[in-house]
Amino acid sequence: MVSIVRKAALWAAVSTSVLLAPHAVLAETIFGAMAKAYANNPDLNAARAGLRATDEGVPIAKAGYRPQISASATGTLTRLDQEKSRAQDLHAGQVGISITQTIFDGFQTLNNVRAAQADVFSSRETLKANEIQILLSAAQSYANIARDQQVVSIRRQNLAFLREQLSAAQARLEVGEGTRTDVSQAEAELANAQSLLVAAIAQLKQSEAVYVQIVGAAPTGIRQPGPATKAMPRSLDQAVATGLRENPQILAAQYAVDSAGYQVKSAEGTMLPGVVLQGAVTRNTGNAGQGLDDTTASVTARLEVPIYQGGAEYGQISPGEGNPGAAARSSSTRRGPRCSRRSSRPTRSSNPHSPESRPAGRRSPPPIWRSKALWRNARSVSAPPSTFSFRSRTFWTRRSRWPERSATPWLQATPCSPQWAT
Repeated sequence: MVSIVRKAALWAAVSTSVLLAPHAVLAETIFGAMAKAYANNPDLNAARAGLRATDEGVPIAKAGYRPQISASATGTLTRLDQEKSRAQDLHAGQVGISITQTIFDGFQTLNNVRAAQADVFSSRETLKANEIQILLSAAQSYANIARDQQVVSIRRQNLAFLREQLSAAQARLEVGEGTRTDVSQAEAELANAQSLLVAAIAQLKQSEAVYVQIVGAAPTGIRQPGPATKAMPRSLDQAVATGLRENPQILAAQYAVDSAGYQVKSAEGTMLPGVVLQGAVTRNTGNAGQGLDDTTASVTARLEVPIYQGGAEYGQISPGEGNPGAAARSSSTRRGPRCSRRSSRPTRSSNPHSPESRPAGRRSPPPIWRSKALWRNARSVSAPPSTFSFRSRTFWTRRSRWPERSATPWLQATPCSPQWAT
């Protein structure tokens, strides 16, 4: 009976202490830490604000579709003072409204809208990439704290064990069963364990500081998280395929390429003609002239054909063409070695008269091209040397010590890149 009463009293005491305990002792889960980081991290908040600013680019671009309406009012007071007549006050007023609508602008507005939408999609994928990185950092900082806590606990247990060993060595020395060397070794091991404990505590403090920086709250009740088992790919190939299909950084780069292409088309639209329709209504009042009020309405259609704009439009097109072409060049470079193994045609490096095979220290003469168009086409090819080859006849000139390419060379592409054939 007494044991039952004691158990009941103990259970009541434990229940009361649990109910009265502060909320700070509640254990923090890894999912709770990730949720706090998602809501409180300043980097994510800045990325969200940047995305909202990027979203405003779409309505700004769509403004080119809408008409522009403006109103104006003008009042004039004139005092006419003549020598043989008395002074006369003349007043005139004018009120007008005008509407301007762009009918055709070389598809600039259309491409600007598409470019703005692509920028929005790219910013969204960039935000997703930042979210993934922040959540990964939160989970990593949580796991680091759990690991460092275990390390500190192990170091403390080791320190307590070494203290017992030092006490045992000193006791054996006092009774004559041990030596001073054993005591010195035990003291050295104890000092080493103390330094390791201090280093482990410092690492724990550092991990906690990183946790506060990412999550925005102090860690409380951190426990060792379990291994990830849900939503895991079944194989490495499936993981790679999912990453190539859904990775936000890849998607953001693709949308950025689309945006650059639309910007190039918009810049090209400045060289196309444009049609603008403008309507205006004006009301004139006053006592000047005939002193009659009149209303004037007009509709004007204007066709603008750019002939020469100083070359500025070409400067706007050329930088934009490099952005989408970079991705194509990088992809062709990656495909180059694989295609060259399947191709049996020689490359430039196999030509005995190529710059790669000539002795060092001698300048190779420039190739002779028959037409400027072929030279521009050859310059536009950005493939690596392993994906295309030159075939040319050589001849000797009196002014040159090295064989030149023939006056009729041609650029021949491999089957991997038929679009380069001329």
